Amino acid sequence: MSDLNIISQFATAMLNAATLDDLLWAITKNIGETLGFDDCVIYLNDNNSLIQKAAFGIKNPKQHHLYNEITIPVGKGIVGYAAQSQTSEIVADTTIDHRYIWDEFSGKSELAVPIIYEGKTIGVIDSESSLKNAYSQNDMEILQIIANIAAPRIASAQYCSELKQTQLQLEKTNDKLYTSLQQLKENQEVLIQNEKMASVGLLAAGVAHEINNPLAFSISNVYFFKECIKDINNTHQKILEH
Repeated sequence: MSDLNIISQFATAMLNAATLDDLLWAITKNIGETLGFDDCVIYLNDNNSLIQKAAFGIKNPKQHHLYNEITIPVGKGIVGYAAQSQTSEIVADTTIDHRYIWDEFSGKSELAVPIIYEGKTIGVIDSESSLKNAYSQNDMEILQIIANIAAPRIASAQYCSELKQTQLQLEKTNDKLYTSLQQLKENQEVLIQNEKMASVGLLAAGVAHEINNPLAFSISNVYFFKECIKDINNTHQKILEH
């Protein structure tokens, strides 16, 4: 397959990816299969930490599954150096390179290509081989072209993913706000009801006070009135007798 066909096939597969996750897995799969690599891993840069996100080969035992995901600080290892220097690099013999970081198998040679977007390293495409001097200058150039094509697509997918996460967070916040407003409304209704009951209580107390005063006066004078009635009856009887 010609270099142009490889790049065309890669671009087509990339366009068909719907999400960031699908895009990264499509990139590694197509690189591994079309370039005939034993291994291919994509790292994404997250606050100067390069995190493995997708792979082809030994780190991909089943579809969309990454075995033993590792994180490499920018500046550490061959991958970290490529991210920091923003320069593609072929290491013909990793056994004599002190930067080499062992992962799932001890690769004898390595190819690392940075993914750069708007002057920033957003990721790295890395491949290892069980053979020394397994990568050519042409492999590096093709992989760099692929990385350049993939960079804006990855950046766009990351933005969409972040936007979706923000939207979900906003929806959760809105749900919490709605729940809080409903609770506030219920509490307000309870307070209003309590205020009404308190007002009724004050009114009843006032009415009771107005009734109790004359009633108490009347009750307290009942005995006096009884004595008066006795005197009146006695006087009336005496008058009748005379």
